[in-house]
Amino acid sequence: MDFRYCRNTRNDEKQDLLRFKVKPAKLATKVETLTIQFADVHQEDCLLQILWGNTGINLHLKTDVDNRIMRNIQEAMKGEKKPYYMSAIWYYNHNKNLDQALGWMQEANKAEPQAYNVKYWLARLQLKTGDKKSAIISANERLRLASAKNNANTSV
Repeated sequence: MDFRYCRNTRNDEKQDLLRFKVKPAKLATKVETLTIQFADVHQEDCLLQILWGNTGINLHLKTDVDNRIMRNIQEAMKGEKKPYYMSAIWYYNHNKNLDQALGWMQEANKAEPQAYNVKYWLARLQLKTGDKKSAIISANERLRLASAKNNANTSV
């Protein structure tokens, strides 16, 4: 089965924006309405499914989110309002330069010393970089701040 998306109605391959070949599969259950959906969605890939009647196709879509986010972080850090908090969390969650992430979270903490969510991530970064003593101090400070705001149900 050959699918393509064209900007015009003529069958000129040079005008194709997207072209792909897929192998149709027979569906176990008939689909009455043409269905186009995303399935098996993950951070960097998913399946685009097109289902109709007894036939379905799966098109595996993949993107490089990490490189795009890293370029965006680098560019944003050149500006006046630096996204320390979110950048540090991205670095933490993706095992990037943890020392850099810790420095950024410390900057976020200076900017918002009463923000218990910043203390939470600061403690996590301190622990992950091996500074257990500072992590305990930050976690306790976070708990104190959260309790003061009646948010003691949040977990460390």
